[in-house]
Amino acid sequence: GNLQTAGGLSFIGATMDANFRAFDTATGEPLWEVDVPFAAHAMPMTYRLREDSKQFVVIAAGGKGLFESVGSKTGDALVAFSLPD
Repeated sequence: GNLQTAGGLSFIGATMDANFRAFDTATGEPLWEVDVPFAAHAMPMTYRLREDSKQFVVIAAGGKGLFESVGSKTGDALVAFSLPD
């Protein structure tokens, strides 16, 4: 799955490689890519502690079972990134 923000970003982590990506929602242009410890098979989440605080995007990276059989590095990590103001 993916996650779209009100600011026009789309985050995608559901790939077999260990990358987490952001795209411009309007154009599809890749804007950002980062390595995460394990393949990010989950749907990204977002949160803020308060209305005036930073927004974070979080991805659960890892997994077991089926993912091991297709060559994906497995493990468990929860990785958070803050969005720019």
